[in-house]
Amino acid sequence: MSRIYVYGVIGEEQDVPLAISGVDGASPVYMLARNGLRCVVSAFQGEEMASMPKEQLVRHLLAHQRVIERVMQD
Repeated sequence: MSRIYVYGVIGEEQDVPLAISGVDGASPVYMLARNGLRCVVSAFQGEEMASMPKEQLVRHLLAHQRVIERVMQD
């Protein structure tokens, strides 16, 4: 099942070009703008995170952190 993974919300005036893949390692990260805000998101094809093994959750957390750091850097 395809889902939308949300990394964070930033101000709409911030236009950050993102050339990075999301937590699943394949789906590109992009932004959705609405009502003065931008959501940093990607598609997510994985299983429910509540049922993932701890090691897989840690890999997703590290990927999430990589995306956040890239947005903050730009």
